[in-house]
Amino acid sequence: MMQEFDKEYAEFFYLTSEMLGGMGGIWPLRGGINRAKSNYHIGPRFIECYSFHFVMEGTVKFVQGENQTELQKGDVFCQFPHIIYEYYTTSPDLELRMCWLAFSKQRIKKIIHLLNLTPQKSYFRINDYFYLNDQLEKICTLLSKLDFTNFKEVIELQSSLYNLFHFLLNHASQDVSIDISDWLQRSKNYLDNHFTEDITIKDVAEYAGVHRSYLSKSFSKRFGMSPIQYLQHQRLEKGKKMLESTDYAISEIASSLGYPSLYAFTRAFSNYCKIPPTQYRQMKR
Repeated sequence: MMQEFDKEYAEFFYLTSEMLGGMGGIWPLRGGINRAKSNYHIGPRFIECYSFHFVMEGTVKFVQGENQTELQKGDVFCQFPHIIYEYYTTSPDLELRMCWLAFSKQRIKKIIHLLNLTPQKSYFRINDYFYLNDQLEKICTLLSKLDFTNFKEVIELQSSLYNLFHFLLNHASQDVSIDISDWLQRSKNYLDNHFTEDITIKDVAEYAGVHRSYLSKSFSKRFGMSPIQYLQHQRLEKGKKMLESTDYAISEIASSLGYPSLYAFTRAFSNYCKIPPTQYRQMKR
């Protein structure tokens, strides 16, 4: 049942690691449904997981990093971990209703790749709104009364979640407009789209369907640098811009660019720019 809050009427659903135990599959950390008030505005802030938001009614402005877009009924947007975001209603006269499901990086990362979602383009449109609405209502109903000792309910919810993502994958694939015959260009596009995530060159080779060594040799010949050099170039050029134009902590920038630690980012940045990131920011300021 929805409760009244300062900016919305909402119902929240939470799952814990104790509930999930060692179960595999796709399980949300939390979910919810809401009906926004006219002053609805969330953020700026960041989260530790991926969160899918489904616009069921009304319009919403979504801002993530340096990108922003206005979304409406039938649109889906995804918040990425450790990237500052905010969203707010843009038409107070139209009721804004949303549903959301948040997942840990370990459980959903592969699906994010398959959906071709990136921090730069983290949204897409669903044509069959009525099917989507039915699926989300079913999932929220199951979450609201889920009893993990009732195996039938557990299986029903897991099946509904897989059906939802199968449905989303079919719709997201319609937005892909890459020439599949040019696997090298697809590899470069993959790096362009996902360089801020924790990807490896092995991931790129698997995506392109070639051996890693063949990818490296062909990529270097085509673009003048190896895939790993290109990945580092994209990350560190983005890092330079963030140091120059934002007040994010250097550790936040490191995490946002896919580096496993502040030390790894500092070492890579120092080798690339011949100056540590802290000193680079001071110089540019």
